[in-house]
Amino acid sequence: GGSVTVRVRRLTGEHMVEGSVEDTGIGISSADKDHMFEKYYRSSDARRMNASGSGLGLYLVKQVIFQHGGKVWMDSIQGKGSIFHFVLPTRVK
Repeated sequence: GGSVTVRVRRLTGEHMVEGSVEDTGIGISSADKDHMFEKYYRSSDARRMNASGSGLGLYLVKQVIFQHGGKVWMDSIQGKGSIFHFVLPTRVK
């Protein structure tokens, strides 16, 4: 019943693109935020709700983004949703 919005834009004057994936899901608690990109980490809400998943998705996202010279981070408000941001270079050095 929620929504997901994907945005990508080129950063003016830089050889970078910025993207985000925003959802209107359950959000992520403050206690879980610092761990979301760790290997095999599953939030306390995901465990409580018996949500499927291995805890590898965001870990793999982080690895791929970093290997391409970018960075990834997130913002979330519990009960309102999350936004996952990334920047990636458009040119290889």
